Amino acid sequence: MNDRTIAIEVTSKGFLAGPPFAPAAEGHDPADGASFATREPLDLRIETLKAWLSPCDEIDRVVFTGPGEPLLHPRIAYLVRTARQYGASCVVETGGRGLEGRLVRDLVEAGLDELWVRLDAPSREGYVAARHDDGFGPVIANLAALADERSMLLARNPEVRVLLLPGTRGSLPPRQIDRLRVTMGVAGRHRGPFVSVTGDVYAWGPAPEARDLSDLPRLGAVAERPLTDWEIPEPPVPSEVEGPVEAPAPEAPSPVEEPTA
Repeated sequence: MNDRTIAIEVTSKGFLAGPPFAPAAEGHDPADGASFATREPLDLRIETLKAWLSPCDEIDRVVFTGPGEPLLHPRIAYLVRTARQYGASCVVETGGRGLEGRLVRDLVEAGLDELWVRLDAPSREGYVAARHDDGFGPVIANLAALADERSMLLARNPEVRVLLLPGTRGSLPPRQIDRLRVTMGVAGRHRGPFVSVTGDVYAWGPAPEARDLSDLPRLGAVAERPLTDWEIPEPPVPSEVEGPVEAPAPEAPSPVEEPTA
């Protein structure tokens, strides 16, 4: 695998912000595949995470991500500690709503390297339109609390990245960026295996607009071989020239000048 990054879903509860973590379409038949909206609540066990990571020779980074909201796992801080015991930097990708209270300090003390916060919109109005609830203010307040806790503990990490959906216009107000010390970016996907909370391995790669797990190419089960053995093939590079290539027209011969008398 190129970058030795493993993405792991740690809980099926809740929804991470933004596509491709959208609820299933109305009328979805569970028989058609594992729907983000119809799965049973399930949390990844610490022992299971250890069993997944221990056979791996080298892991650069573990990303705890969705479709489920990672902060809804009751032992998310301990999962972070466990991942770092295997020599990997650890990232938690979240919608930011559950980042509050004691959990903030627990994540800082656990040594979390990066926190990726996905926002559906860079303003309250856009957030309400996308999520149908007024969660923008609480998310920003939670990020401010994290910045304060990090300063109080004299900790440099976690580095906070606010990820907006592709095509989102605008940004957070400058005074909020100054206080939060966050990096702005556009939400995307790493290239590598994605493991659902049930242990199924999918080719995450460049994310399709998936509404169900069945929309992702399933590779197999994590028990079949170590996670670092799952290679995600490079996507084909589209040709820069569309359609048939026409041969260039022959150049007209240069006129021959008549000799002067």
